[in-house]
Amino acid sequence: MQALRDFLQFSTTLDWLVTILIVILVVTGVILLIVARRPRPFYVYLGLGLMPLLLGLLTTYLKNQELQRMVAMLGPDGRVEVAEAARREAWMITYIGAGGTVVAIVIALLGMISKRGRGHNAPG
Repeated sequence: MQALRDFLQFSTTLDWLVTILIVILVVTGVILLIVARRPRPFYVYLGLGLMPLLLGLLTTYLKNQELQRMVAMLGPDGRVEVAEAARREAWMITYIGAGGTVVAIVIALLGMISKRGRGHNAPG
């Protein structure tokens, strides 16, 4: 619980962007499940569903680069355990992005499976 509170307290703009993107994707996916009649929109949604993971990896990379610069400035006297804890916390947004991507993929697969035969034979 402490790690989550620290994450929320010290999160960057990219962290919040990943979180907001996940919320938007989940809401959009649920709306697509209700409204879409064909599986085609779910293919686009599936591609967009990879964005939280990719943005999470980018955020982790940028945080690790910044951490490398700080460790280089501190030199060998720097606190190694603090740097390792910061590296572990930097990976948290990637895990959150991966979780959002998994949810989006499940929604897309559900939509593709449930709408598979309806698009071509639907009246009107």
